[in-house]
Amino acid sequence: MMTLYCPPSLAFTPSAIRPVALPLRLSASRFRSSPLGQPALSAARPSRTDDTSPPDLPDGAEEVWWDFPVGPDAPPLSFSEREVLPAEHDMELRDRLIFSGSFFGVLGLLLLFMASDKAAATLIGTAERLGLDLYLESPDDAFYALLWSAFTLALACALPNFYGQLIAYIQPSLRRSERQVVTVGALMSFSLLVGGIVFAVKGVMPFYLGVIMQSVGWIGAPNIEPLWSLRRFIDTTGSVALLTVLLFQLPILEVGLGLAGVLTSDKLIEVWRYVLVGSTLLSAVITPTTDAFTQIVTAGMINGLYGIGILGLKWFEANREKEKTI
Repeated sequence: MMTLYCPPSLAFTPSAIRPVALPLRLSASRFRSSPLGQPALSAARPSRTDDTSPPDLPDGAEEVWWDFPVGPDAPPLSFSEREVLPAEHDMELRDRLIFSGSFFGVLGLLLLFMASDKAAATLIGTAERLGLDLYLESPDDAFYALLWSAFTLALACALPNFYGQLIAYIQPSLRRSERQVVTVGALMSFSLLVGGIVFAVKGVMPFYLGVIMQSVGWIGAPNIEPLWSLRRFIDTTGSVALLTVLLFQLPILEVGLGLAGVLTSDKLIEVWRYVLVGSTLLSAVITPTTDAFTQIVTAGMINGLYGIGILGLKWFEANREKEKTI
């Protein structure tokens, strides 16, 4: 890649670019073409008598005088082809946050009036099928259930938009290979998120509620009927589901730390014995029952996610080595 030097005597103010400080060192690959398919910048070497070159150019650098197109008819450079000021990054981040927050808020209000009652009825029906009797501890528990259902549905539906806004914000500052890494990582994270939600709703929550129902007999009082308030039921099951979803993001954490240079896949393989012991202890803490089968299943899930993270990190490391050899 050729390094281009823009002499400090040049002053330019293109129609779509704010004045920037000179001298600049520009990458030749960034100015190949404009969005219209034509050269974005035309190179010219004007005749001059003053010596505006720096005292020493680095090896491999070439002095180029850029004739920037100006005027109302000049095609503006695309966002990825021009130098962007920090204030513009802040403005873009602000706009994307406002859009994402507004999208989430509007979606939440729509779901509150259109689908929250059905979602709350589904959640309550799960408890009733397991024989768990719910009661309203206070009159606002019913409204709390509707708000919680609308918030959960809106968050699940707005997640693709959050991922898209994040990728669109950071992509212009990345190389092509880095863009592929971010895109694949976002798809992996979203897939694991959906998998965690499904696993929590279909597997963890029914099993957890079943264990809670059986725990009454463990204290030697089978005639005692377990009663849960609706708010307590939602808070407890929501906490269990959230913990399950966060555990499913373990592979993304491993890949992120590996790409940041904190650890490698070989190092993760070396410490698998400690991970096995740690996952067993963690499963004993987070599982609601004391039987060995539940702890083994939970520990197996954690170790499986740990292995998926190692495979994903190995794939990224192999692609990185392949790029170095090209």
